[in-house]
Amino acid sequence: MKKMVCFSLCLVMLFFTASIVFAGGGGQRGSGQNLVLYTEFSEGEDDAFLRRVVQNFERQNSGVSIEIMSSESQSFDTFFKTAVAGNEQIDIAQINIQFYRDYVTRGFLRPLDGLVDFSKVPRIQTAWDQERYFSRQNQRFGVPMRMDSSGFYYNTEIFRRLGIEIPRTWNDIFAMREKLAPAGIFPMVYAGAEPWWNPMHFNIIFYQMTGNRGLEINDRFMAGDFSPEVIRPYIDTLQFFADLDANGIFIPGTQGMDHPSAMTVFSTGRAAMYYMGSWYQESLAAGAPNFQYGVFPVPVLEQGLRSEPAGSIAVMFSIYRDSRHPEMAARFIEYYGSPAIQQERFNSGIAAINIIPGVVPDLSDPIKAAFDQIGPSTCIWLDAIWEPEIITAFQQGCQAAILRQRTPTQIMDDIIAQYRQLRAQGRTFF
Repeated sequence: MKKMVCFSLCLVMLFFTASIVFAGGGGQRGSGQNLVLYTEFSEGEDDAFLRRVVQNFERQNSGVSIEIMSSESQSFDTFFKTAVAGNEQIDIAQINIQFYRDYVTRGFLRPLDGLVDFSKVPRIQTAWDQERYFSRQNQRFGVPMRMDSSGFYYNTEIFRRLGIEIPRTWNDIFAMREKLAPAGIFPMVYAGAEPWWNPMHFNIIFYQMTGNRGLEINDRFMAGDFSPEVIRPYIDTLQFFADLDANGIFIPGTQGMDHPSAMTVFSTGRAAMYYMGSWYQESLAAGAPNFQYGVFPVPVLEQGLRSEPAGSIAVMFSIYRDSRHPEMAARFIEYYGSPAIQQERFNSGIAAINIIPGVVPDLSDPIKAAFDQIGPSTCIWLDAIWEPEIITAFQQGCQAAILRQRTPTQIMDDIIAQYRQLRAQGRTFF
């Protein structure tokens, strides 16, 4: 009899508990759903904005909570794959484009078609074209959230004082040496001691060397075409990049400078220009808040070529393949990616290039206005589609060419040999 009473009480308590769980949050769709979001936003304005959006989403969806798991960009890939290997809960992934193709290929991400209402996250065609290029799939696995581009940052005071006009071609940059030299100023600086910056220069020169056929030539190379027509632009680009250093375009010691050191050289007027990405504004704002600078498009090798800055989609929001709450993850992506929220993001001064119809960025800031004009001509980072080993080989190869440790031909021979070895191991490449 006691067992029967106890069993009956348990049933009553179970029914009562279940009623509370399902009634909590006024019967809203998201009741009792705990999501986990993996992100490379570990600090700064993007991180703060993401957390504000998450809090607002939680307030609007009673019973829903989102835990943010963050890592710095350079360590995010290991951080994320460790969580995958450990069967940790992952629902939403904010992914740097350099990892996106790999994650799609590995099956980490769930197709968004049928889950996300794409009318709620409108994007310009360029953004969706790049998503398809990176995923190489008919389905969409991520919603583009930000585009980065690049340009030439320049010291406006130096240009004004010495009467230097904005250079349109690389010949214009070489001609600047004559005006800068008497003042002890060099044309350019960058963080040469950190080799991952080298492909940034390689990209923009390569696009010019190929006559604006950079992606086509690169796709042929990654498919195993090592004909002279394909390989020659790589060799010529490495040589041109090395010549920039040999001919005094880069300030002496550039190859020994880290990012903070190079920024100091630029902001204190020892170098007139710094080729860098749109995100560099944040570094300058933090490291040299009173420094006056401008931005202009990438110069071309000759008149008639189109200026093609290196860049591309920077961030994708995706749903993990084993998400416990894929529908609510999709609702969050729709919320975060909606024009209303993205307008807030632009109003906060975070985003530089608009890829969302209906969003009106504040272009009163001349730097943001410059990047808004540069943005549409942006071409994909080549090192966003190379295999990791090839990325490293190019980073090291650029540095070896500049330091005259190896010739461009030797560097490309090494990369081709490495490519063939990876192919023999079963790697499929882009």
